[in-house]
Amino acid sequence: MDINAMYPSIPQEEGIQILATHDSLLPFPRMTTVRLLNFILKENYFCFNHNFNFYQQIKGVAMGTPIAPTFANFFMDDLEQRFFTTQPLLPLIYKRYIEDIFLIWTHGLDTLNSFINAFNHFHPNITFSSTSSTTAVNFLNLTVYKSATNPHQLQYKMYSKPTASFQYVHNTSHHPKSTKQAIIYGEAL
Repeated sequence: MDINAMYPSIPQEEGIQILATHDSLLPFPRMTTVRLLNFILKENYFCFNHNFNFYQQIKGVAMGTPIAPTFANFFMDDLEQRFFTTQPLLPLIYKRYIEDIFLIWTHGLDTLNSFINAFNHFHPNITFSSTSSTTAVNFLNLTVYKSATNPHQLQYKMYSKPTASFQYVHNTSHHPKSTKQAIIYGEAL
């Protein structure tokens, strides 16, 4: 499953209130954190298409801001926990990385479709797209599939999206040397 347009769909006020309830995890007092989040999220301006017209983002969180993944994870964790308490059947395995979700459902296709439909209607701003299979699914850069010799065992192999072009920064570009070295290091992992 994927969360559709997650970053621009998260309601700012609701996300701020959720994050503010986690006192023990906050680096600052609650009111300071709320004020900082309000500033970061609501004073976000950008220039689109280099036309020198500036816009203020009033919905969601900007994808490039460093707080975006943390803000999204707190919001989605809260949403998932509240949703799961409303469901009579739950996945055997449910794992989310930012907006990508991997789950294993053991209750049949009809109840899986009901679960996804209910999830799609649980919050007015958050919707999901999904693909399902009884043999293999792509998740992040992996294809997870049932073992041919043991159907109760999962195996995986590397997956590249069809749109992957494998274009890299040329060595003569004006990118910092550390960026070019990081590309080589990252590819060698």
